[in-house]
Amino acid sequence: MTLTLCRKALLIPMLVLTSSWACALTPYQADYQMSWDVGIKLKGTASQRLSPDEDLWKIEQTANASLGSIEETSWFRQDATGRIFPLEFVRKTQILGRGKEQQYRFNWNQFEVQMDDELSLDIQQGVFDPLTLQLALRQALSQGTALQVSLADRGKIKAYPMENLGLQTLDTASGPLSAVQLRYRKNADSHTDMWFDPSREHLMVALKATRDGKTFELQLTGAEFFPKDATPATPQ
Repeated sequence: MTLTLCRKALLIPMLVLTSSWACALTPYQADYQMSWDVGIKLKGTASQRLSPDEDLWKIEQTANASLGSIEETSWFRQDATGRIFPLEFVRKTQILGRGKEQQYRFNWNQFEVQMDDELSLDIQQGVFDPLTLQLALRQALSQGTALQVSLADRGKIKAYPMENLGLQTLDTASGPLSAVQLRYRKNADSHTDMWFDPSREHLMVALKATRDGKTFELQLTGAEFFPKDATPATPQ
């Protein structure tokens, strides 16, 4: 996969943008228990890892069950102030033997995103894909800045108000855990809740996404942080 054009496209905006919430990234790998409702209830595992990729960063999330899987990858860059700029996002879904792939390419020179080579949409600073959105929310929580969701996904770009529900107690396999709960709503039938652990750089420890009556849930089972020059091992 070639990202040369995307890298060049980001250079001009990076020189002029400023931010008050710069935040260094720490590579990590996190493992989750997964529950996925696709008409039938699927159980499985998921993992998320963040690692440097030459002069970029890469965040990957995989979820596997007996009858389906989702693989998501996002390449992005940080500017000198810590702001995150997504460059390319790929999602591969397999359900009951049927596959689907989505690909978004962000061009920050033209301020547009190309979705699946069919649709081009205008974007503004602060638009994220589903994976870099998680990192941006972690930065905002760490710095105590305002929360806003501007998400490029499924052929649309929409801004959603983010609701901070404060510290909540989660029941986990290792005992009760205090985590900050955030929620954003797409419509009356679709919303996403995420829980972040303040003691681990606001790592996401749980997620519940509800879409048209179906749910996708993650709950953390283990996590490890790495030095920046160490790459997390790919799960076998």
